[in-house]
Amino acid sequence: MAPNGTLGYDVFISEPIPIAVDARRCPTASAGCSRRCRPTLIYGINDAVVVDPPLTADQAASVGDWIKASGKNVTAIRN
Repeated sequence: MAPNGTLGYDVFISEPIPIAVDARRCPTASAGCSRRCRPTLIYGINDAVVVDPPLTADQAASVGDWIKASGKNVTAIRN
């Protein structure tokens, strides 16, 4: 975690979730491509900001547990 007077960050990387891909719209992608959840927790001594929040309820639950374990007080969530 961040020493006094500095900022730190941690990145949570989830398991990918499948998404449907239309090859006509995205010819370089293949069916079954996935989107990973990669929220970043930017924190100081006590408080934190979450950037790039999760997409699904399951991801949100995992990220919530991760944030709780950090002991930080989330003051904002930004896309």
